[in-house]
Amino acid sequence: MIDMSQNTRHLVFIPALAVIMGILGACTAFALMRLIAIISNLVFFQKLSTALPLTLVHNSLGAGIIVVPIIGAILIGIMARYGSDKICGHGIPEAMEAVWQKKSRISPKVAILKPLSAAIAIGTGGPFGAEGPIIQTGSALGSILGQFLKVSPSERKVLLACGAVAGMAGIFGTPLAAVFFALELLVFEFKATTIISLTLAAATSNILRGTVMGFSPMFVIGKIDFGNIHILPAYVLLGIICGITAVSFNRSFYFIESLFDKVPWNPFGRLILGAIGLGIIGYLYPVVLGVGYHSITDLLNMRLAIHVVIILLIIKSIALLVSLGSGTSGGLLAPMFTMGAALGSLLALMLAHIWPEFAGYEGAMALAGMGALFAASSRSTFAFILFSFEITQNYSSILPLMITTTFASIIAWLFSKHSIMTERLAQRGLTLHHVYEVDIFRRITVGEAMTNHISLINQHTPIVELKHCLEPGEPAQAIVNDEGKLIGILTPANIAQGLLDPASVNKTCGELAKQVPITHPDEIIQDLLERTHKKNIDVYPVMSKTHPPKLLGWINRERMLEAKIQFEKTENEVEPAMLFRFNERP
Repeated sequence: MIDMSQNTRHLVFIPALAVIMGILGACTAFALMRLIAIISNLVFFQKLSTALPLTLVHNSLGAGIIVVPIIGAILIGIMARYGSDKICGHGIPEAMEAVWQKKSRISPKVAILKPLSAAIAIGTGGPFGAEGPIIQTGSALGSILGQFLKVSPSERKVLLACGAVAGMAGIFGTPLAAVFFALELLVFEFKATTIISLTLAAATSNILRGTVMGFSPMFVIGKIDFGNIHILPAYVLLGIICGITAVSFNRSFYFIESLFDKVPWNPFGRLILGAIGLGIIGYLYPVVLGVGYHSITDLLNMRLAIHVVIILLIIKSIALLVSLGSGTSGGLLAPMFTMGAALGSLLALMLAHIWPEFAGYEGAMALAGMGALFAASSRSTFAFILFSFEITQNYSSILPLMITTTFASIIAWLFSKHSIMTERLAQRGLTLHHVYEVDIFRRITVGEAMTNHISLINQHTPIVELKHCLEPGEPAQAIVNDEGKLIGILTPANIAQGLLDPASVNKTCGELAKQVPITHPDEIIQDLLERTHKKNIDVYPVMSKTHPPKLLGWINRERMLEAKIQFEKTENEVEPAMLFRFNERP
């Protein structure tokens, strides 16, 4: 049971810190986006501006565009080599690793070098989003705050997640999706106190974003027609295709990453090689360079020709695999949103070519594909249903989004054990779980786990008469007085010690009986386990709450574990169909 001081921490202190993290996360998001804009404008257009370029297609570099990513790769290599190698990658797995392996501790260097390296990577043409780096940077800020203050690892985890939530809400203006994104990928729990803090961080960040940038989402979308019930099979098909694409992309990404691992002179060798590949692709298809937010908006508003959609789907994927697979710094959300939107748009165009009644749904299927592809790839299904809904703020989008995202996630779960977020962590030996349920020990009571086999031994009985109790059987013997009242217990270990000790062998059970704490049938096993650990008690007598109390049975660690195993077996056992159970007694 949580005492008052813990209530104060969880409902006042940590939420107050969450508001601070909301402010810090939003400011970090704004600063990083401005830094990306400044670098992009300086490099590609030789001008100073804090407005993010809509596209890098009309740059003035010509063939010199091939050299630009190489310069960025060298700078990132220096930061990774002499600063922190945690800046490499897309950010979210590193935050997950900190939660699971390092008690939510992230080095302060990451908070500085990650956004700087991401700004350089994206500003020199990287086809990445800023979201992953912002999420990792926000996580680092939350972790640092939690390391400066006197908090528990669990509370520091919440602060880390608050930083991540604030960063995502500050970029996209989707606070609900940001909260569930953190719940599904970072904290792995649905505790009311945790949700309160995450919600405050997301709301604070979104308010600041609205004050600075307006409350409209990042992708401004016109009216979208999601169709009627006859169009729903198309969303099922899109979900299946997105699921297959997600699995294929994940495997391709880690295969290419493994190839880059063999490149000598790391991190510089692999970064430069990846930058050369990106430079060549960018020279041939400059539309794939940069964050690509404008391309996503165009896809959602059906403003792109089919050949551009194909380029964004295929060439953007190749550019992302080559560049991010080399270990540079950048985020996956925006490029995968682009790919998912392009996939949905392309499928809609193909269906419309075959069946004219499908015409006009390119925007709707682009939106559904955008959320479904990343949801399947990252296993954050609910977060990206909400994400796509918050972008449109159109309730009619809910059903298509649910169908597409759910089918995509089913395919991903069926054909891939790990997500793009967890594959590399699994390769390092870290096991991550995606199960959100109450601990079984919190669902079982002592009464359900105890054994009711009881032997009452009078206190005057000589200890030598209990030799038979050394055989496996009851966990303890109840020693009672002449009135039948429990005065203590003797475990098999206590009996053996009494029989072997010359000074005790002639004593009675009452003289050797041990007094131990008791428990009651309605006590939760988890609470009893905590007492067992603190007091190092092997066995507890289970007493009724009547007056006078009555001994009902025994419980020890073995019985607790057996109850857990039996509970899991019962919960997962397939029962006969109702048709065959009509004659069963209730």
